[in-house]
Amino acid sequence: MKKSFQQFDHYAFFSKRLLEKTRIDLDLSKDFADKHFNLVHWGPDRNFYRNLDPVHPNSSLPFAVCAGTVDRDYDMLIDAFSQLEHSLKIFCTKKGVPDNKVVPANVSVDNSWVPYPQLLKEYMASSFIIIPIRDDIKNRGNTFGLTVLNDCIAVGKPVLMTYHPYIDVDIEKENIGLWVRDNTVEGWTVALNRMFDLSDNFESMGENAKKMYHRRYNSGIFGRELASIFRRAL
Repeated sequence: MKKSFQQFDHYAFFSKRLLEKTRIDLDLSKDFADKHFNLVHWGPDRNFYRNLDPVHPNSSLPFAVCAGTVDRDYDMLIDAFSQLEHSLKIFCTKKGVPDNKVVPANVSVDNSWVPYPQLLKEYMASSFIIIPIRDDIKNRGNTFGLTVLNDCIAVGKPVLMTYHPYIDVDIEKENIGLWVRDNTVEGWTVALNRMFDLSDNFESMGENAKKMYHRRYNSGIFGRELASIFRRAL
């Protein structure tokens, strides 16, 4: 693995911590990393999301949406929502939620193939978006969950997310959501109650997310960073 890394001129990383973890795991020198490892800020497309038609919620009651594949801990999230009165919509793959899982009435599960434009409408109609990452997944060293976090930034929605050490965006510092550091049913129940209690702040959180999209995380900035890497390589 180390030799294969040394065969290429440049690498782009979505995360500072992931860049450093890779350097340490492969026992590469800091000088090598400084010359060949590059940090880039992956962001949503500038034109696509700006042209989306607004979606008005069809309910005055706050509800959350969660979507993703097998890296999500849906079982834990469902167990947490079974102790709440608020609603949750889950969009997942066939392997996402087991057939024998008891799903409470306030949770709906769609494991069919949902086109991305339809999923975006669900995101925009929701109160906030949830990203529950399994511990055994996030601790390996990856940026799982970053795709949906980019969705939150692009459509201007608050986010409740498992604390992920390899994602650079600090959602609490940016005031766009809350981290869940206790990744258990009890921890998520507490975090969900806290998040729903912040419903009066959802609009301002969404505005903060939109500002990040326009100013710091978008395809224009990402493209310029990649172009800089290519120029150095050539």
